[in-house]
Amino acid sequence: MMLLVLAAGGVSILRDDRLAGFGRDGEGLGRLAASYADHPPWEVILDRALRPDVVHRAAPALVVAAIQEAAGIARTDDNVRQGFQVLNLVCLAGAALLWGSIAARLGLGTLAAWLGFVLLFLNFAMAKAAWAEATTADCAAFAVGMATLRAHLARRDGWLLGCALLAALVSPALFAAALLLWLMRGAPEGRALTEADARWWATVLAGAGFLGLIWAHALGLFRPLRGSTPVDPNGLGIAAFLVVAWLFFGARALLEGTAVPRVGRARIWIALGVYLFVEAAVRGLSRVPFYPVPFAHAFVHSCARAGLFVVAHVAWAGPALLLALLRWRAVAAAVRAQGPGLVAVFLVLVVEGIDPQTRGLIWGLPFLVAFTLVAVPVDRGIAALLAGGAFVASRAWFTLELGDTVVTEGVGDHVRQHYFMAHGPYMHADGYALQGALILHALFLLYLLLRRAEAA
Repeated sequence: MMLLVLAAGGVSILRDDRLAGFGRDGEGLGRLAASYADHPPWEVILDRALRPDVVHRAAPALVVAAIQEAAGIARTDDNVRQGFQVLNLVCLAGAALLWGSIAARLGLGTLAAWLGFVLLFLNFAMAKAAWAEATTADCAAFAVGMATLRAHLARRDGWLLGCALLAALVSPALFAAALLLWLMRGAPEGRALTEADARWWATVLAGAGFLGLIWAHALGLFRPLRGSTPVDPNGLGIAAFLVVAWLFFGARALLEGTAVPRVGRARIWIALGVYLFVEAAVRGLSRVPFYPVPFAHAFVHSCARAGLFVVAHVAWAGPALLLALLRWRAVAAAVRAQGPGLVAVFLVLVVEGIDPQTRGLIWGLPFLVAFTLVAVPVDRGIAALLAGGAFVASRAWFTLELGDTVVTEGVGDHVRQHYFMAHGPYMHADGYALQGALILHALFLLYLLLRRAEAA
């Protein structure tokens, strides 16, 4: 598996099918590693010149800059981009190696293990974005997410806490999720939540999501954002309903029957202390202590079009989500069997899942794929459909033709949509309609195949 990733990644790097400059989302880390050529990036961070969301993902930029400084390589834009591409290749190769171990520990058969590999590595995020817009923390977050899952299955507390600390500089959501996983691992289990308990807490979560939508609307944020696709006012009610339903049904299935952990005070204080220290350090090293834009945009973008976040997740991360959606209660049961810590991780994914900017939760793809394949037996027909869907969604055969096209503005035009048709809030209406129709057809076919396999 690792050799396949190395070969495919090497070919992608040589193709040089990329965005101009560092791209839209890669600008922050790319400039951190390259533009401040007279100052190492760690000095830029100490000078409080960055937003907290950039500081929270600074590790790849620090690694690339440190290696190039030590090797005497000039930190030009091209060198930094190539350095990120090599780092991404190392991260994906390491993740592939870890996946083989994870599949063995979960007892997945040969077909399921290879299907998992395809779902994890043959998608737009890994086949295209990792090389076209390399200067992001996506691949690093993906690899740390895979390592976190491996540490959890190996029951290694030290490794799990180390993964959480590493995640603090690649993905703030993974940092919180890994800490929760460490906090609850091995804790004695108390009473299980009843169906009424699960329904109550799911209602609270869905209600909080609805209040977030109202908050975003009150701030006047339902409007075009920096050239992104504007909100469709005709579908706003349906879109809001789907967001609330996603939160409610996703959380209820996870919580029903989950045992409440009895966590020791010492472990609580350690986890709380680590979290508060890291967050205080990140905010103290940022030019603004609180940057609410990502939170507000998550609510706004989730309602840009009805079900946009589902379309975006499949377009960016592949069809694994479709299999999980069709058998979500079985997936939730497999997650609950691993303990309340893993339930907490999946609750983080459910909450973050309303944001159609899928790259922010790419760290969770290993968790989703692993426990979906544990919960849902797959035959050759299901595997063939999912593998074919993964190939189509990956656009591995597609040339972006954006090498000298600036993409910081005007993402809705035809050429820029070669890339942004997979990128959530910047997806054009035509791309949303086409991909949404394909996803509905795939869901129907997958449902029929699952019914046939279960009847056999």
